[in-house]
Amino acid sequence: MRHYLLIDNILDFVNEFGLVHEDQVTAFYRKEFKEEESIKWSLQNLVSRHKLVYDGNTNTYSTYNLHLKRDPTHQRLLTKSAWIMSAFQPQDVRSINALSYPLQLAIITNDDVMFDVTVIEKFNENTVFPHIKRVLGGTVDDEYEQKIVHIAMVNDDDKGQECKKYGFDCYCILKSDNSLSIVNF
Repeated sequence: MRHYLLIDNILDFVNEFGLVHEDQVTAFYRKEFKEEESIKWSLQNLVSRHKLVYDGNTNTYSTYNLHLKRDPTHQRLLTKSAWIMSAFQPQDVRSINALSYPLQLAIITNDDVMFDVTVIEKFNENTVFPHIKRVLGGTVDDEYEQKIVHIAMVNDDDKGQECKKYGFDCYCILKSDNSLSIVNF
């Protein structure tokens, strides 16, 4: 990503999401740093240096100012969206940015492709309509819209297929083993 050292990249990763599961961090960085011990050592080091907070009950890491950042619903959806990072190679990602609700995440790759991720737990007008308005309403210049891949993270294939009519390019489902099933339209 942006830094030479793994520990600095992990700190940026957690700071951007606010709260992540240890498995989310290892799923993303395992591709570049094959030894999970290096990843776990970096996380433990960040905790011992008071850069991160570890919750042993939930196996999560968070920033110290998490309570100041986001409302609980948006934080839960943002944390869930972090699983999408396991589909990327760390060295191919230029930037990860948390977005405002209803979108959760923007990922920009080194080839200037942007992915926006929307977690849709309850399929209703409140979660889908803002995306439709932005995409179909022309709030993004057509030249840039061509480079944006809109991803819906849903609970099942039926909801995923519904996303096509709302301007999403693909959908993904988080399986029980925390792997992703990605379906392109």
